[in-house]
Amino acid sequence: ITDAIKELKADADISVLKKQFEDLTSVLNTAGLTGKTFAQKVSDQFVNKTASLVTTYLSIQDIIRYTQQALQTITELDDSLVDLSKTANMSTSQLNDFYLSSSGIAKQMGVTTKEIIDQASAWSRLGYNTNEAATSMAQLSSQFASISPGMSTDDAQSGLISIMKAWNINVEDVKSEIMDNINDLGNNLAESNSDIVEGMERSAAALASVGTDYKDAFAMFSGIQEVLQNAEVSGRALRSISMRIRGYDESTEELSDDLKNVTGELVDLTKTAQHTQGVSVFKEGSTTEFKSLVEYFGEIRDIWDEMSQKQQNDFLQKAFGKTQAQAGAALIQNYEGVTKALNVMNSAAGSSDREMSKIEDSISYKLNALKETWVGFLQVAANR
Repeated sequence: ITDAIKELKADADISVLKKQFEDLTSVLNTAGLTGKTFAQKVSDQFVNKTASLVTTYLSIQDIIRYTQQALQTITELDDSLVDLSKTANMSTSQLNDFYLSSSGIAKQMGVTTKEIIDQASAWSRLGYNTNEAATSMAQLSSQFASISPGMSTDDAQSGLISIMKAWNINVEDVKSEIMDNINDLGNNLAESNSDIVEGMERSAAALASVGTDYKDAFAMFSGIQEVLQNAEVSGRALRSISMRIRGYDESTEELSDDLKNVTGELVDLTKTAQHTQGVSVFKEGSTTEFKSLVEYFGEIRDIWDEMSQKQQNDFLQKAFGKTQAQAGAALIQNYEGVTKALNVMNSAAGSSDREMSKIEDSISYKLNALKETWVGFLQVAANR
């Protein structure tokens, strides 16, 4: 610099300029401003501004509150995991792996991480206690809840187990045999998924015990529910007919002397001028093998208009009981609903997955995924 100034023959005291430059460099070094790129300076400004914003908008109380919420979340998840560990046939490492993966499953299924762990715990108590089985069933019941408006994960779990146990449906068939059919019926008939689940919880075991196929059960319930719009009454009506045909009283659940001959009495009540033999609940040529209830009530519907008013009333009270006679009338008079339900289920394959793909496009699903991403971060960051 000195030589350059001399060449220009500038009129200046070189030693003074040099001293001033050195003083300026010292000040810049002290301030930490030398040697920084433009990007670094921008980054410093961003950090300073961010710190300022946090200081402005987040008080110490806010920070404490958010920390408490994070600790509460981790504590609740840990409590659920401890509950799972009591019944699950999993090693410590498997439990830990399930714990860390649960938020990812929750995001996929559209539910909370806690619900996934709680569902696995509930299924584990029912015997699905391996890592694979508990995870699979938790996914199924959570998906069922997600595609069923108004249905909680607990209701989904209890409904699935009622139907699975009644008809001995395997885990690998739950989605295709139960969820797909119920979801498609809920989309195409005047009923909801929750209605069908409630109805089956009240009647599945009794219907299955007299040989009623689960699709027939879903269809008959749908026929009644479309008219009554009361899942409790519709479910009880189906339970009533299945028990009365076997001679059981639905209130006492015991054999009744009044109902020992109900099958023969029903035949007598269905005898008409055109059908003098009446309609039997037994298959032709048998006195022990029942027709399916769908077949039986289809035949009753065919001759219903031939029966007198008294025959109709007496038949309903004898077949369904006085308290369920209205539901019985709904089943017979809306038998087209039963037929429609059976047709719907013939093309229901894949319904629950198609429904889930629509749910995944919703804002609520995406917000839940964002929240559970945060929960997943806490699971990894916090030392249990």
